[in-house]
Amino acid sequence: MYFILNKTIKFYPDTNELAIINEQDNSIVLSKPASRLLLTLINHLNVVVTRDYLLKTVWEDYGYTPSNNNLYMAISELRKSFSSLNGGESILVTVPKVGLRLEALVDALEKGGNAEEKKETRTETEIEPLAEEKPGEEEEKKISSIYRLKSNTGVKVKISLALILSSLAIFLFNLEENVPIKIL
Repeated sequence: MYFILNKTIKFYPDTNELAIINEQDNSIVLSKPASRLLLTLINHLNVVVTRDYLLKTVWEDYGYTPSNNNLYMAISELRKSFSSLNGGESILVTVPKVGLRLEALVDALEKGGNAEEKKETRTETEIEPLAEEKPGEEEEKKISSIYRLKSNTGVKVKISLALILSSLAIFLFNLEENVPIKIL
């Protein structure tokens, strides 16, 4: 299966490839995360998909560490690819502090021998918009334990620093002027 975006760009999820229709020689191979991101946005067409959902489905579900930087890099890669294929980067719409939306006319086509069969045309997704999820009890415990760990680490560093400084002060205080310091 492959997709045609706005009647101009073909997207092959199997090979992570974007190409202009009728110009297969002029194609761009996307990174796997950028390809998974585009496929996720196609599956949620014209719906704002939250950053948390994208991080989970594009990175975490595949065993990678999700981060906002990874997401921004994949979005940038997609925009540059669309721009270089003259497809317009404006089909990727950032909704500040919420997420991302793909605004495009998408045709899903099946590859089949010599004839290609049009499966469906989508202008809107059939999937309900994603609601903001609130952390459950387990997630709240995990978050609070992370904060506790961070605060405990700061206390341990301060105590260690205080011990080192006090040891140094005692050493310097007890040091006599006439006694040479021996370095082992």
